[in-house]
Amino acid sequence: MNQIKFYQHIGEIECLQGDTSDIFHIPVIGLDSLDGCSMTCIFSEISVPEAVAFSKDCTLTDEGDSFEIQFTSDELSALSGTFRMHFRLTDSNGFQYRKLTGTIKIIQTAQGA
Repeated sequence: MNQIKFYQHIGEIECLQGDTSDIFHIPVIGLDSLDGCSMTCIFSEISVPEAVAFSKDCTLTDEGDSFEIQFTSDELSALSGTFRMHFRLTDSNGFQYRKLTGTIKIIQTAQGA
């Protein structure tokens, strides 16, 4: 059995509430094909790590060897605080892998007049 590896590690990320994020590109090495696989990004509050605060499915790239995700301003408007962000890969057999993780801090700012 091949070992699945994620080669992009997430450091601490900061963004403003209501911003649109950069595109996260997550290559997956170790599977012959990503057909039938899916990936979900999950946010949980640092103080309550077992509770999902937000989740969104990633999109398989046209090349079929990686996933991408971007968070919209509407999605990030609903969040404020520090979250543990992790990516969960579900393979074609239904097995789940949670290996890519980091911290995202969504900062609330004053709204202009």
